[in-house]
Amino acid sequence: PRCGRLRGGDLRGRRRAAPARRGPADRAARLQIVDRIVADLHRTYGDPLKAIALYGSLSRATDGDFSDVELWCVLTTPGVDKTEEWVYGPNKAEVNLYGEDVMRAGAVEVDSMWSLRQGEIINCRPLYGDRAFFLELQQLVMSPPKHAFDEVIAEMVIGEFFEWMGKLRNGVARNDLMFLPITTCNFTLHLALMAALLHRHIYSTSSTLMREALALPTLPDGYVELVGMVTVGNLHDKAKVAAAIERTFAGIGPWLAGHGITFDERNAWPWK
Repeated sequence: PRCGRLRGGDLRGRRRAAPARRGPADRAARLQIVDRIVADLHRTYGDPLKAIALYGSLSRATDGDFSDVELWCVLTTPGVDKTEEWVYGPNKAEVNLYGEDVMRAGAVEVDSMWSLRQGEIINCRPLYGDRAFFLELQQLVMSPPKHAFDEVIAEMVIGEFFEWMGKLRNGVARNDLMFLPITTCNFTLHLALMAALLHRHIYSTSSTLMREALALPTLPDGYVELVGMVTVGNLHDKAKVAAAIERTFAGIGPWLAGHGITFDERNAWPWK
């Protein structure tokens, strides 16, 4: 699923009640919705309107009959951070509205979802505004220093992967692995997100994330095998899946060390 730009504020905004489902909308109909949204944004916000961009599959011309219509809008009004979402037929429309200050702050934010979230900027299609502003935002996305990415990666390893491994090992010891398919998918997904952070890669879409991850320059030992299991749904042999996770987890430390990321500071007791 696509993530909101910032964690703070009213990200979800207002939702409209879903009408009865109809047949799929074609591309021309979706573009008509875009034109209507852009006109309404100009009519509603006027002079404070700084920029409008289309993102998602429609901006990349890879949309299908059931694709969403997704736009973001930047206002010169400080502090704006809300989303409007509604359903028309079988499709959904979403407009994220941000103050200029909020948008710039979000552009330099690095978190575990960076490789998906910042695609809204990197892969957007400008519809209104100064092209220099869009270029500035794209440059801001790639501007954080290495230590900012390294810190998030370390947090993911300690906060997520060690916790999953503890649950996995307890489950193996108790012969209770009903949770394993969900944990395996989470493990595989978050490792793809981590690899993107390491290589500063922005994914095109969550639908192609695994395919793109496999093409990154380096990956931990065991990961390709694990992705193969997940993508074909071969998770019935729980002992085999658990062993594949163990092999991949064992490869994370050496893989990250090869990129200058170690966990020496996080091995220290926090209180002297």
